Amino acid sequence: MNPQVDEFVQHLRERLSWPRVEAVDIEGTLWIACRPDNPSHESIGLWIDRDLECVQAVGMGVWHYHPETLEEAVVMMGTLIRGEQWILEQYSTTGRYKCSGPEKPGTRPDTLPLDIGWMIERPFNQEPRRREVDLSGYVRGRYDFVDPGYKERTEKLWRELGINQQL
Repeated sequence: MNPQVDEFVQHLRERLSWPRVEAVDIEGTLWIACRPDNPSHESIGLWIDRDLECVQAVGMGVWHYHPETLEEAVVMMGTLIRGEQWILEQYSTTGRYKCSGPEKPGTRPDTLPLDIGWMIERPFNQEPRRREVDLSGYVRGRYDFVDPGYKERTEKLWRELGINQQL
């Protein structure tokens, strides 16, 4: 590894207050991994070019997203490490993976697929937990179950923008 990458990894260890950060060069792209204590748990990964200029993605398990900046990527990594957010995976009634994304503990998704079966909460450095689906408080939309407050806010915005659409 080059000294610039070594310095960046050390900077991340300090900034994230997490000692198990390492860089792996995979065909010219760096995978910066925040490793959990238990190797059977998911790592948080940052994909970035060798020059540390072009962020490709941040992810954990099957979930990933494409941050606009390195700062945005590091902030997301920190929220996952500190447990301010975890990854919530959604599965259909037949067990097919549907989608996933970050969620704050104690909250619930704004929408759920119509064929939702169960969810898995994946906090960093902890055992994954199965979450049963509770559809009370959701309304059936055209394509999903929708939180009524989210539906109201979204449809109001669409009306203001002149979009004739309903959830």
